[in-house]
Amino acid sequence: MSKFTPEMQKLAQQLYQENKSSFDLFSNKRPISGFETAVSSLFGQEAQPKKTVKLGGTEYNYSSRTGDRVRFLPAQWVEALEGNPASWQGCENWWAGFPLIAWVEINVVDGIRAQLKLNAELGPISDYQARTKLVQTLGLASSQRNLERIQFPKSAMDKSSLYSQFFRRNTVPVRDFRDASEIERQFLKLIADFRREFEIIASAIRETTHS
Repeated sequence: MSKFTPEMQKLAQQLYQENKSSFDLFSNKRPISGFETAVSSLFGQEAQPKKTVKLGGTEYNYSSRTGDRVRFLPAQWVEALEGNPASWQGCENWWAGFPLIAWVEINVVDGIRAQLKLNAELGPISDYQARTKLVQTLGLASSQRNLERIQFPKSAMDKSSLYSQFFRRNTVPVRDFRDASEIERQFLKLIADFRREFEIIASAIRETTHS
């Protein structure tokens, strides 16, 4: 004799149907993310470090990728950073070999819904004065232009601080993390939306290296 009444079985079936997408995520056949396919479409299937690609009219230098994120640098940052490589000691083996790196990552929010997040990070510059100068110059440049999405944490000025992320309000939604086409569109939308921030950061780097 079954321990479950018809009413209980009906309720269980209804619960499953209403939450099917969430239950499927925890089954043995976990849906495959479309992120890697989208990244391959944007940067190339076998992209090598320092490869330059044009996305939405702006050039970017590819760095590396993992299953849920891809790292790169706006080409204008690379050009500015190459102007004074002696200032960036300590970063030789950090990602692209420069004190800055950017990346886009995907995070599942609920069921199949996700979001793309654009991050930018300042890395382990050995020279404390060079690091604080870059933080201050970037902070001043963004403040003068009312770019509130560039904000360093207070800890960025600490001598013990090595890594500081500084982008805010930096996400876009993805309705279905399995949909590579949607991810690609939202990826392009996200980096295009930060084009002005990318340009101001490049200008601030040039100001730092030539002052």
